[in-house]
Amino acid sequence: MKNNSAANKLTPDGLNRRSELRTDEAFIRKIFTADDTRFIPLQTLKLFFKKEYPYKAFTLSYKDIAVIPGIEAEIIYLGELNGINYFAFDTGFLTGAQPAIFNDGDFKELRPVMPFVDGTEASLLAYSRAIIHWHQHNKFCGVCGSATVSKDAGHRRECTNPECKTVHFPRTDPAIIVLVSNGDACLLGRQKIWPQKRYSTIAGRR
Repeated sequence: MKNNSAANKLTPDGLNRRSELRTDEAFIRKIFTADDTRFIPLQTLKLFFKKEYPYKAFTLSYKDIAVIPGIEAEIIYLGELNGINYFAFDTGFLTGAQPAIFNDGDFKELRPVMPFVDGTEASLLAYSRAIIHWHQHNKFCGVCGSATVSKDAGHRRECTNPECKTVHFPRTDPAIIVLVSNGDACLLGRQKIWPQKRYSTIAGRR
């Protein structure tokens, strides 16, 4: 049987999430200020890209973000890739003027530019978007309704109600994507809210 499988850009190839060190505050502080650590900013779930084509993610250094008040409480540790540690953060907590570094790029939706982005980079960006999305939708406890706070470098949230203290973790949803084909033809679908001429293979999740 012919194998028509291809590498999935959304698979974090080579990323070491170093989950055993997320609770080590000394380790997180050390790599947070390291010269080679990179930070991935998001704005309304859009990723930051350099303005010129081909598209490449615009990651920031500690010097770039050190001027942002309260950034330490917002960072999410993603892991280590090719010897470099990566963090992500949502710019939604910023008020007033944006840091000048944001003038050097544009925030874009990931899906339209995905075909033009390197596979390893695309997987890291997709991971960043997914965990930021989870944080945005879990700011309040699903048990008692109290506010939650980020813990373990962004990989769990804890209810602030002392009588509840429910711990929330990122969801894992089973999902599939398939190409239904017949010879040289294939079945594609689209949502009416999508831009014109955008189509997708058939996918779904629970």
